[in-house]
Amino acid sequence: MLLFLSFLSFLSLLIDLIKQLEFEGFDNSDAAYAVENIEIDWKEQAVKMAENYLEYTAF
Repeated sequence: MLLFLSFLSFLSLLIDLIKQLEFEGFDNSDAAYAVENIEIDWKEQAVKMAENYLEYTAF
């Protein structure tokens, strides 16, 4: 059940991203294609965000 709920949450995010792209002027087919074909290196993004956080946060 938890996996199903996670999938629904992820699907909702994809739909919201498509809506955002449409709002910014892309037509539905282009927005959907972009969302369906995006490739993200999540580990690389996490490292970048962590480095950025450390740059602006004092410990």
